[in-house]
Amino acid sequence: MTDQQLQSIKVENENQLQCKVILIASQEFPQLRGKIWHTKNESYIRRIAIEENGVWRVETDSELEKRRKVEGSVNKAMGMLPGVPDVLFLWKGKLYWIELKVSGGVLSDSQKDLHYNWRNDSSGKVCYDVFSSITYIKSVVYGEK
Repeated sequence: MTDQQLQSIKVENENQLQCKVILIASQEFPQLRGKIWHTKNESYIRRIAIEENGVWRVETDSELEKRRKVEGSVNKAMGMLPGVPDVLFLWKGKLYWIELKVSGGVLSDSQKDLHYNWRNDSSGKVCYDVFSSITYIKSVVYGEK
């Protein structure tokens, strides 16, 4: 894709941005296939319906909160690491990362802490659009970094 085409891609949220970046990176950089990924590190727990004596009801706020706490404990026990960047990739034995934000998005404290802790072992960048993300990947892969 040309720079102009990349610059013209508009997204409404970070999920769309992430999907576009992963898709385009996989197409434009075949040498990264199997080496670029997203680690699911977010929890979204939907409110559920519960059946009691043949009657359905929506779970209460306190029931939902209890499930969230349990899920959070399980995730933490399984090694979930707060602040893990959205896109990770390996290139020539080194870990690279991209934290994706849409316009106006800000880094969480967990993200800032993790980026600081990884500073000597990896390289990364916060990107706000498809163009800057793909440009960063290109700079790594083609040695312009």
